[in-house]
Amino acid sequence: MINAAGLDPTQVALDRRSQKAGAAGAVRDEKLEGACRQVESLFINQLFHAMSKSSLGEGMAKKSVADDVFATQRNAALAEEMGSRGDMGLARMLYEELARGLDDRQEQAEPVEADGAIAAMAGNEEM
Repeated sequence: MINAAGLDPTQVALDRRSQKAGAAGAVRDEKLEGACRQVESLFINQLFHAMSKSSLGEGMAKKSVADDVFATQRNAALAEEMGSRGDMGLARMLYEELARGLDDRQEQAEPVEADGAIAAMAGNEEM
């Protein structure tokens, strides 16, 4: 999804995090973004599956097994495409929330490491 400035907010957030975290952070963010897009695809596929179970639009003719297979494959392909593009925005929301949680965990861990470094510089660290 592109905002009024012509930028994809998910990509902008990914770029900022990648610059901040370096190469390891970029790999983590790329994997996280891919996983979020897969979750969106699965969610959309489940929506299509639930919609196809409804009896709306069924006429007097019964559906064959081939029709069911075709509809399932079509829905899966459509859900995968929609999820990879982020059409619903679920992947973006998941990514932002999970990335924020990961960043918060790292920030909480940093003071512990800094305290150890200060104690070591002061010569108070036991070995």
